[in-house]
Amino acid sequence: MKDFIVLFKPIKIAPSLDINRFNAEYIHLDFLIQEARRDHPSITNDFEIDKSTIRFETIDRQFCVVMLAFKK
Repeated sequence: MKDFIVLFKPIKIAPSLDINRFNAEYIHLDFLIQEARRDHPSITNDFEIDKSTIRFETIDRQFCVVMLAFKK
């Protein structure tokens, strides 16, 4: 099994968007992995987000995007 990390980030949605129709096209994945690297220097450039793992969940009462990033 490859090494992996779980990334999640609270996101805000404009009132005009329907949460039930929200999808990964609205999320800038490169930005999320860059933020994760900035916040956690142990995350190196050899991690890649698996787009098939992207989910939207409520964590601690906040709407979040959650995904897995696997080591290349």
